[in-house]
Amino acid sequence: MTAAWQAGADGAPPVPPSAPPGSLLEVTDLAVTIPTEGGKVEAVRGVSLSLAAGQTLGVVGESGSGKTMLALSVLGLLPGAAQVTGSVRLSGTELLGGSEAQWQRIRGAKVAMVFQDPMTALNPMYSVGWQVAECVLLHRKVSRQAAWDRAVSLLDAAGLPGPDRIAKRYPHELSGGMRQRVVIAMAIANEPDLLIADEPTTALDVTVQAQILDMLAGVRRQTGAAMILISHDLGVVAGVADRVMVMYAGKAVESGPVDEVFAAPRMPYTAGLLASLPSLTERRDRLAAIGGTPPAGTGYGAGCAFAPRCPAAADVCGTQPALVEAGPGHLAACHFAAGSGTGNGTGPGPVAAMLTWGERPAPAVNAAAYPASANPQAGPEAAADGDVVLSARGLARHYRVRGARFRSVAVVQAVDGVDLDLRAGRCLALVGESGCGKSTLARLLLRLEEPSAGTITLNGRELTGLPEAQLRGVRRDIQMVFQDPYSALNPRLSVGEIIGEPLTVHKVSDRAQRIRELLTSVGLDPAAGVRFPGEFSGGQRQRIGIARAIALEPRTLVLDEPVSALDVSIQASVLNLLRDLQRDHGLAYLFIAHDLAVVRQVADEVAVMYLGRIVEQGPASVIYARPGHPYTTALMSAVPIPDPPAERARQRILLRGEVPSPADPPSGCRFRTRCWKADDRCAAEPPPLRMVADGHRVACHYPENALPIAPPAQEVRA
Repeated sequence: MTAAWQAGADGAPPVPPSAPPGSLLEVTDLAVTIPTEGGKVEAVRGVSLSLAAGQTLGVVGESGSGKTMLALSVLGLLPGAAQVTGSVRLSGTELLGGSEAQWQRIRGAKVAMVFQDPMTALNPMYSVGWQVAECVLLHRKVSRQAAWDRAVSLLDAAGLPGPDRIAKRYPHELSGGMRQRVVIAMAIANEPDLLIADEPTTALDVTVQAQILDMLAGVRRQTGAAMILISHDLGVVAGVADRVMVMYAGKAVESGPVDEVFAAPRMPYTAGLLASLPSLTERRDRLAAIGGTPPAGTGYGAGCAFAPRCPAAADVCGTQPALVEAGPGHLAACHFAAGSGTGNGTGPGPVAAMLTWGERPAPAVNAAAYPASANPQAGPEAAADGDVVLSARGLARHYRVRGARFRSVAVVQAVDGVDLDLRAGRCLALVGESGCGKSTLARLLLRLEEPSAGTITLNGRELTGLPEAQLRGVRRDIQMVFQDPYSALNPRLSVGEIIGEPLTVHKVSDRAQRIRELLTSVGLDPAAGVRFPGEFSGGQRQRIGIARAIALEPRTLVLDEPVSALDVSIQASVLNLLRDLQRDHGLAYLFIAHDLAVVRQVADEVAVMYLGRIVEQGPASVIYARPGHPYTTALMSAVPIPDPPAERARQRILLRGEVPSPADPPSGCRFRTRCWKADDRCAAEPPPLRMVADGHRVACHYPENALPIAPPAQEVRA
């Protein structure tokens, strides 16, 4: 840390987190209603909270639960048509009803926010250094040079290499993690009393996420600022927050000390969120999933809004439960939180013991979606479980781009010499940071891009060199599920038309019946075919995308981050669906992901990719128990776990520096610039991908079977 965070604006020492808890932020009965054409959306409904200086409050819940609207209320950034009641007091001063001039004096100086998407939070027309300096100039009477010097100091404190050089760059020239560090530097430029971080790590790789969380923790320690951390990742909240508040349908349904809420949730919704989280240590047959969809925000009745999705719902849930004390400082809005269901506190105790989230039977998958007569691969000639259906050898994709010098040319080695096999009925997961070549490899396997070298074999047929006319017939055997369920579906076509399009292209008969069967197979109402994508939730849209992908009965699916854009509860149901389809139809999966906990639940084998090459590959159970490559070890150590005491106590490997450019990769081992074990041999000799155990291959001169001896938090600069 530099002096940028060591003292307040007036030179006074920072308030330590252990200072006597003052009432920094008091929110009382806050309600936000937004008029729309479809009715009044009750975004926030009577939320109250208190936050002391130096405390961190984690706010969790599904999309649409009111988390961001609560944060925008504290900043005075609600839409102009919003109707707001209640009270928001900062250091005893009422904020609601203030003029725009008053809000401008508060924003950035007293309260600051780190937004979810750093690319949209930064102005593409100005250098990042000037944008940080502007925050200083708005609230301090200093010269432009002094503001620029402070901006460089803040960027240095944010952990950006070469801050004087970075300050002159524009947002598009920086990676996602670097842009998020710039946004944090802007937020802390004036040492605000309260920092609000709205999903600050959602779009980042797990290694960058660990760095950002470590940085936010450093901000809190050095400045004594209070923080509201909004996240859908309960593992992130577990390691950072002192207290947690769970929101559902615009209301706070549970709040309390983070250790107690995670260990003994008293609200069924909280218990459901925790039960639906994938585990990094074990592979479960099925993940618990919360049925149904969150309410739309209009037309709330008199009862509990969660009752339609709750396994413990009873007649008493027809009345709205109040927040009742379920323990010291632990509140829950459930009739069963501390009583028998009558709300009188005389019942058997926590509702968590009554929950059966993990005991639900697997839903039946419609076998008609894969009729044997329609599938040329079905029957006696179909691939047996474990047989290789897709094979790649020496696969490479190099791009020629403009070099740094005049008329020079650089070669980007996006994929460089990859070998892999996909087997029937099994899932190979491909993991690695952004920019390592995962999505490019997926496009090569589908022949959406032409490989520079190597071979691709699908069901015994060589794909490289095939003309487009012949590829059309081949592609019915390999399909793709895309990452974003919103942009992957044409909003102008009905769901039936979207799913039926590949059937039309390949002239499949009885399309109407097949569409109904496909909708049923992915757990949707067959009558939904006449509706449009905008009428469905994110999880339902991803199911539609899966239905479209399996319409032609392929034997291989490439899934590119299929659940990264979904809430944890919806994510669980989609992962269960993929497992059911694979089990019933022997599908081969290539599952691309950056969330190693999700990968643990679906993968039979794991391939770790770094800078265009596979650096480790083997059975998932072996790699998760004994990772052999330092990069794999770092990835796993960075995954947050939803156990507050364990998350705070665990040691992390914080990789410093950015992934090197694939246009100029390091000599020898490509990971050596970030590796704590690198030596002269690593710089001179590229390590081969060699077998270290049965089926387990590692590209490292010094493979390991446990966490490294080197200090986990050491900084290795690229």
